[in-house]
Amino acid sequence: MLDQLTSRRTLHEAFARVRANGGCRGADGVTLDRFAADLETELDSLEDRLRRRCYRPFPLLRIELPKPSGGIRHLAVPTVRDRVLQTAVFLLTRPLFEAEFEECSHAILRKTGDRLLVEKEGAILLDVPCLKLDGVLLFGNVQVTTQALVELLDHGIELALFSLGGRLRGQLTPPKAKNVLLRVRQYELHRDTAFCLAFARELVAAKIANSAAVLRRHRANAPAAVAAEEVAELERAVGTVAAAASLEVLRGIEGAATRRYFRALAGIVPPAFAFAGRSRRPPRDPCNALLSFGYVLVGNELQALLDGIGFDPYIGFYHQLDYGRPSLALDLLEEFRAPLVDRLSATLFNRGELAAGDFAGTPKRGITLTREALKRYLAAYERELTEPRAVEGEQLSFRQLFRRQAERLARALNGAEPYRGFRLPC
Repeated sequence: MLDQLTSRRTLHEAFARVRANGGCRGADGVTLDRFAADLETELDSLEDRLRRRCYRPFPLLRIELPKPSGGIRHLAVPTVRDRVLQTAVFLLTRPLFEAEFEECSHAILRKTGDRLLVEKEGAILLDVPCLKLDGVLLFGNVQVTTQALVELLDHGIELALFSLGGRLRGQLTPPKAKNVLLRVRQYELHRDTAFCLAFARELVAAKIANSAAVLRRHRANAPAAVAAEEVAELERAVGTVAAAASLEVLRGIEGAATRRYFRALAGIVPPAFAFAGRSRRPPRDPCNALLSFGYVLVGNELQALLDGIGFDPYIGFYHQLDYGRPSLALDLLEEFRAPLVDRLSATLFNRGELAAGDFAGTPKRGITLTREALKRYLAAYERELTEPRAVEGEQLSFRQLFRRQAERLARALNGAEPYRGFRLPC
């Protein structure tokens, strides 16, 4: 990005735009004509300061102008040099956003009868009966009418709003949670060390077992991709969980197993995606971008489900309290990371359904899906969620498994039975 920012082509185009806009000098006294007369020297100086990371903008020049109607108009004018840099940054970052906003910007979600419509500039992009919807995910700048919001609430349909990079901004959840007694019990057991440890042991054991199962399944198809010892080490780690005397010890076991698992997963992901291990906030490669996004989607579903059943999604037993963190949703997410999100991501890469060109850089030096690739991923994600699979003698989809695990947790809180985690069949 720095090389692009300081290229003469970018800086010359930026100055041309600044000059076309006109304007007065800034606090350094340099006018547009003076800057233009010594343009290459000025741009050399600007590039040098940027590369040495010692660039500092000048103070704004404060100007007061009388208004024709009375009063004073206050202006704050940057220097010509600072305006050139601001324009150069704009020129580079604009395509990153315009490509994403091109289709969804100014789209409107509205209702007609018992159907939801997505419209843009008078054209109908989507027409769906509410009865066929489990949830609505909005990415970017999409408008929603009040009538559509009411329709979603009346049908018990969750609405989630995401940034274009996949960050969950918030949710509209129908008022279904009336199980006050369940929440009271949840609050009581949150402070029960023995319950939290027992639940967390089962959770972590299931997570590590599922990680091993994912690797074992891939190894069955491609033995050279994953070493047998990596799978065996994870399976041995499952056996150490029961002896963990505290949550801190348990987190140590989980952390070591997770690092081993991601090292092994790197052998499954094609080299073109440069996956060498987990990175996040921001993700640094396409695989990490897909993992982070998938975890957000599953976490959002779990959060809405828990809230609907009557839990407080923010009070967990393994993930501890933190401001704004849905700890209980993150608890249940642990069981589904490897068998759902990780496995789906590796499958899409290995089948060629997603390529390196389906990802783009972000202003924060991360990686995200392009707009067209996002559509394909969401379609694949929905198929993965709804496809029935054999689990413990039943045919259940992942979405049904989410509910089953939440209901198992409710029974555990009420003392009916110990919590049993979901384990992917090998």
